Amino acid sequence: GNIMVELHKDGKQLGLELCGPQSLENRAPDFVPGVFVAAVHAGSSAARDGRIQRGHQVVEINGWQVVKATLREALTLLKVPRIEQIQLTVRANPRGFLQYADQTFAEYYAPLLPPTGSTQALGEQRMVLLERTRPDERLGLHLAGPTTTDDTLRARGIFVTGVDPSGLASRAGGLREGDQILEIDGKCLKQAAHEAAAATLQSAPLHVQLLVVHNPDGYAYYMAEAQRVEEQIASAMASMSLRTVVLPSRREAAAAEAVAAAQAELQ
Repeated sequence: GNIMVELHKDGKQLGLELCGPQSLENRAPDFVPGVFVAAVHAGSSAARDGRIQRGHQVVEINGWQVVKATLREALTLLKVPRIEQIQLTVRANPRGFLQYADQTFAEYYAPLLPPTGSTQALGEQRMVLLERTRPDERLGLHLAGPTTTDDTLRARGIFVTGVDPSGLASRAGGLREGDQILEIDGKCLKQAAHEAAAATLQSAPLHVQLLVVHNPDGYAYYMAEAQRVEEQIASAMASMSLRTVVLPSRREAAAAEAVAAAQAELQ
């Protein structure tokens, strides 16, 4: 059936990626019209609501029917200025989404690779299930990823940097340093900051599924880029401190003037 969801824009974004036809003319006989959800970004308004999933067809946007809309028409309705609350109606339509599944997966779930890297060192993508027995059980998983202010960071991704031997992740197996987490319970991590990934894990249900791939080249590239940005920030801060002029307070300035005047009188 249909699912009606009301979302608030976070910084003018809902956290959804859509896919659909650019035009409805000259379509193939097996073409299925419709605009579909290609990805739900972790940490977004849509992800926090939790009901919209990759593959859902968008039926209505703020009361406007979009069952036979083009992608551009649907995006225009989502980006109407000064409207912060968006009401979406979605429904499952796996047959319709199938025509976009491979293309959108490659776009939003591609592992991070160095500019000159190849996919040869990549492991097979796999699902890892973590089953907690209570909500406060520690996963024992250490992650690296960009902060929300890492605008200069060219490499983005969420990586496993370590697994505690006594934690749930170690007992469950299947995770190790250098793994890139592409998705947490259907929430895409392509644009996620470290804070969003950690919050998604913490707020997940007792049984949480991770889509991961062992990616040593991407991991090394990310860590090198993060170190580069950190050094740039440290250098900029040091440069700023060297240029800082400490101005005396009014009282100190008056005292200095008095001393200078007294010294002049003594001379």
